[in-house]
Amino acid sequence: MSNRDRQDHDPPARVGDLIDAVLASVAPVEVATIVRLRRDWGAVAGPWSTRCRPVALRNGVLTVVVGSGLEA
Repeated sequence: MSNRDRQDHDPPARVGDLIDAVLASVAPVEVATIVRLRRDWGAVAGPWSTRCRPVALRNGVLTVVVGSGLEA
């Protein structure tokens, strides 16, 4: 299949998805876990997923960022 055929049928990959895939394959376990959490955050956090996001996982403690103190 030529590049032109592939471009006509496949949507472009998101850069963030590509970076996450590379990090998950080469990163330490906690980094790979946070990458998977970011990818699946909607299912993990449910309705809160639009108000917060995971940023770190250290020694089994997940740190999330929220938009305001009220949401925290």
